[in-house]
Amino acid sequence: MFQRILVPLDGSPRAEHAIPVAARIARASGGSILLFRVVTHPIDAVASFIQPPDEVEDILNMRHARVA
Repeated sequence: MFQRILVPLDGSPRAEHAIPVAARIARASGGSILLFRVVTHPIDAVASFIQPPDEVEDILNMRHARVA
């Protein structure tokens, strides 16, 4: 049904709650999700790029485990 699902993230709780929903839909349809971080202030962009990729991967793995 869906090949790719774009999930825009702005740091709000509502946006974070969309991740497991998108993951379930993607899993059921054999698709994938693309997380897109929306930044409103330049300083937020700098802070998000400073976070090590391993930490981001750990966070996503923990969220995935809660969905499964």
